[in-house]
Amino acid sequence: EELAAYTEFLNRADVYGFLLSNYEDVLDADYFEVFYDGAGVSEPPSARVQTLFLDAWGLNQPETDIICVSAQSADAVLRARTGCSLRDLAAHGNPFTERFLPDLDGWFAHMHGDTNRFTAEAVSGTRDDGGTVVVESREKLWADGGMEMETPDEADELDINTFSTTFQEREGQTPLIVSNAVTGGLLAWILENGNSMAGGAPVEITMERPPFDGHYLCPDLTETETAVPMALVLRSETENGGSSAREWMEANWDEWMKDARFAAEQGQDHPMLLDQDQRYTYLIDDDSFRGQGVSICDNATGEPVLFVDLFSYLFPDNAAAAVSDGTDAQSLRWARLLGGRLYFSNSSSLDEARMGGRNAYLTAIDPWKGLLLWRTDPLVCGTANFAVPGPADGSAGVLLCGCGNAEGGGFLYQVGTKSGEILDRTPIGAPPEWIVCANGAAYVHCADRDYVFDVRYG
Repeated sequence: EELAAYTEFLNRADVYGFLLSNYEDVLDADYFEVFYDGAGVSEPPSARVQTLFLDAWGLNQPETDIICVSAQSADAVLRARTGCSLRDLAAHGNPFTERFLPDLDGWFAHMHGDTNRFTAEAVSGTRDDGGTVVVESREKLWADGGMEMETPDEADELDINTFSTTFQEREGQTPLIVSNAVTGGLLAWILENGNSMAGGAPVEITMERPPFDGHYLCPDLTETETAVPMALVLRSETENGGSSAREWMEANWDEWMKDARFAAEQGQDHPMLLDQDQRYTYLIDDDSFRGQGVSICDNATGEPVLFVDLFSYLFPDNAAAAVSDGTDAQSLRWARLLGGRLYFSNSSSLDEARMGGRNAYLTAIDPWKGLLLWRTDPLVCGTANFAVPGPADGSAGVLLCGCGNAEGGGFLYQVGTKSGEILDRTPIGAPPEWIVCANGAAYVHCADRDYVFDVRYG
């Protein structure tokens, strides 16, 4: 019952924002987060306040909604939740007080079209003899009755934010907030690296140049490859008359859509959309001013919170020399986020001889740390995509991709997700271009023929 009461309290409009920053003294909390969505006391701006706000930001008219909180209302929230006043906050030097127009007797106003609102759940707590309570809580996804986390490991895999908040209880009154720590999840990482969920430029990670000469495995990885390769049993090989990948997809669409997992994956409506979960969207970003990479965006705001720059993966030799002599870049072809790891493929359309055999890789990184986990041997993933056989979460531990060879044929490769090792390869009569896994089968499109393999596990 006490945890339920604290869960209800944490989700009050004037409380949840206190969880979104780290502070040992409540006067150091990020009050921009607390009042970002109005804290339950916002009002429509008067004509005078709107004019003051637009003049301060050099705007002629509002671009989105203006959130407006009077100094009196903000002071009331502070006194009720912290026991401190707005004047205390100003004397302490908290920068939030500088946002009032025209001064502390006026209004806090800002403009946004999104929200930092989320649902928290108290999961444990302690109390000492002096009435100090420490509550451990976590962000609750699908709070309307959909998915819930059953174990801490599941929460870690989805980068769910966790919090530890200290309260001072008062007899007959709601507790006062004393301190808070964001203890896990993407928000903890962002705060550590100097960003905020309520606006600001995304954190950028630039990946170092990867190895191009052979298989690489991060020395810190201690996991052993446990995945068992699938048996790919040929069902059919059919000449396609040189049909395009689009024609092949259209011809098989009704068959593939019988697979609910495949149907769900096709809900992606952006050609550069890699993946999407409850909180984040993952996009290929090929902005020529930053180099090709992956942007991770917050679904609530639509804004990127993290950008992983993969420019160093484009060329096996010096990038400037490669551009000057016309060498084709090994572009980012496909990517999937599974279990907190980002898997992606790079390949060039040039033939093997011109690329010196240094082409067509599949790579795994930890995008939050900018850490290269593994990279396959070259000439493994030259297909336009790679597929995830078995469960959609990748728990089968295998990625299916393919690459052509100098003799005009090719191979389908089964790559272990823990190490990037080749678990098995299946020869085919033409270089593979696209792979789709659905309904217990692997469908492979080549320039002049199509294959269907029955997939058998164990």
